[in-house]
Amino acid sequence: MNVEQITVKTESTRVWLCIRKNDLELKFDLKEDQARHLSELLAKGADELSN
Repeated sequence: MNVEQITVKTESTRVWLCIRKNDLELKFDLKEDQARHLSELLAKGADELSN
């Protein structure tokens, strides 16, 4: 499935992974350790892209 946008949204005590395609948005509630892991993966990917 091709997606248009992947975002992470924070609402008070929750962190959401949001995936959007056209009018459809899927939201996944992330636990703290999952959000931290995602952040580490994104940082690693950004480092690899800049090299």
